[in-house]
Amino acid sequence: MLQKGLGIMEKRKVEELVSSAANLKGVVLEAEDIAEAALYLGSDDSKYVSGINLVVDGGYSITNPSLEWFYGNFL
Repeated sequence: MLQKGLGIMEKRKVEELVSSAANLKGVVLEAEDIAEAALYLGSDDSKYVSGINLVVDGGYSITNPSLEWFYGNFL
């Protein structure tokens, strides 16, 4: 989805771009990370979790000062 939005067709280039501004250096969000969050919410371990938006982005949208720059320049 991000590849299409940025107009970049090479997955590796998109990963490099996102990784360069990420908090977790060398880590790229994978579909499995989202699936694991969904499994957690569906498990008994999350019995006290309710009424939240669970953001799975490695802290990117909260603590990364380059997020606004990224949106302004690429989206």
